[in-house]
Amino acid sequence: MGDKKKVLFFCEGWGTGGIESIVLGTVRSQAFESRGYDFDIFCACDWDTSLDQEVRQAGGSRRVVLPGVRASIWKKYRVVPDAFYKYLKSTHYDVAHINVTNKFACLYACIAKSAGVPTVVVHSHNSGFDEANTYPLAKRIANELGTALVGYADARIACSEEAASFLFGDLPTKIVRNGVEVSRFKFDPISRAAVREVLEIEEKTILVGSIGRIDHVKNPLFQIDVFASMQERVPNMHFLMVGGGSMRVEVL
Repeated sequence: MGDKKKVLFFCEGWGTGGIESIVLGTVRSQAFESRGYDFDIFCACDWDTSLDQEVRQAGGSRRVVLPGVRASIWKKYRVVPDAFYKYLKSTHYDVAHINVTNKFACLYACIAKSAGVPTVVVHSHNSGFDEANTYPLAKRIANELGTALVGYADARIACSEEAASFLFGDLPTKIVRNGVEVSRFKFDPISRAAVREVLEIEEKTILVGSIGRIDHVKNPLFQIDVFASMQERVPNMHFLMVGGGSMRVEVL
């Protein structure tokens, strides 16, 4: 058991979003388990701990610097880099898997290298900036300042060609599509009947919908426009949008 590789996943934020799902999907995968990796998760901040039980069940632990808040970019970079460095110096890891959405976050790859982590992987999860978010200009400037930090990665991963280009430019990058455990979503007639009963939707009514954050980046108004167009052709149809977010009131 002493020859196990230890992996540290770094995430700037932790809740119940896409990056969290990818990290948990990775540690649950047969390849990860069969190779006997140990893992932990290090976060700058968090706002939801509901996935922690699953982390523990998979054999890992999660550490956070700023618990219980969606910390601003300014607050994160004042305190998290130093905490990350001190933690890495106190605990040995063979691999640091740095999950980022902008170039400046590659600072954590630089820190991991400086702390002596042998292999540093940077994983790009974003293909651009959302102008509707807070301080878009400041984020663009920070992103450009982080260009020099990209080179600290020993390996580069991106969820798409666009995400690779956004973060890494022309540098060689492996594209790893976001996987889905399809068995979790297989058709279940019992669940279907139960949900329709609760929502008072008749058997013959066609039900379509989406599950996710109701926010600008998910384009919820476009979803409604598409549904309206579908309903013109098939009147006996309902649309169910599940989630919460900044546009929830606007959508309603």
